[in-house]
Amino acid sequence: MYSSFIFYKMRIKDLISNAFYGGMYNVALITPNDSVDVRKTEVEKTAHWIDMNGYTHGWFADPFIYDVKDDVIEVLVEEYEYHNSKGKLSMITVDKKTYKLLKVDEILCLDTHLSFPNIFRDGDKVYVYPENSEGGRLKIYEFDYQNKKLVEIGVLVEKPLLDSQLLKIDDSYYVFGIERPKIRGDYRIEQIFKSSSLFGPYEKTQEIVNEKNEQRGAGAFFYDNGSLIRPAQCCEGGYGKGVIFYEISFDNNMVKEKMLGRISPNPKGNWTQQLHTFNRHKGWTIIDGYEYFHPTLNKLVSLVRPIKG
Repeated sequence: MYSSFIFYKMRIKDLISNAFYGGMYNVALITPNDSVDVRKTEVEKTAHWIDMNGYTHGWFADPFIYDVKDDVIEVLVEEYEYHNSKGKLSMITVDKKTYKLLKVDEILCLDTHLSFPNIFRDGDKVYVYPENSEGGRLKIYEFDYQNKKLVEIGVLVEKPLLDSQLLKIDDSYYVFGIERPKIRGDYRIEQIFKSSSLFGPYEKTQEIVNEKNEQRGAGAFFYDNGSLIRPAQCCEGGYGKGVIFYEISFDNNMVKEKMLGRISPNPKGNWTQQLHTFNRHKGWTIIDGYEYFHPTLNKLVSLVRPIKG
């Protein structure tokens, strides 16, 4: 009786919360023909949002393209499940022409929250080092494609890092990450770790401090017209305000960052409230976006009390 009452109260609380603040993420693909110019301030206009095709268990965010095939595109995502309010990692298969969700395969589930399944490719090996800051460490896994699962290799950094990014330059490996903050939304201090081996050990070599909350990782490193680009989340003024593109260079073995441009959610499009992931592979781009379940109620509440990310 008592436990049922507690569950009932929690359900009522969840229903009220969802009515005013609740929402869901989705992911979208951008074709090579509509490639985003990272050197300009640009609003997303040509994204093809995934048709969920009857999927109702939760939502998908933090997308990384695993492969682009003749008929389908395979994407690693955070799959957030409504029944336990926790993220796990999955591979989704999407029809290349219709953008319809065809299949969902769970690849890793832990007792703690998982997200941001960042991919690092080394020859024919594919490694994933997801965000699991609740677990207290940054681990790396090898992706077993045949069995659709992640196989744990070891620990890269013994810190609860958020949305880390791994980079190889010459014979050195670098991990960029922000430590799980004590103050919610404090994403100003970026830590950089270095190793002579992919699997470590890594030692901290540098910090980059920003006056604004614009350092948290937003995807994997990529090259654009000869420039090495690090996508980062713009969280200044709230979560998911957009993605910033930093050009990376090295000066006396120290990392330098220069902002080139940014993209923001399209206020006239779909999934308009947040955008915090940007990735490229084989010419294709993938992003994510957020939309409120009840946007009208949310707007009314925000007039009285602005909602912070």
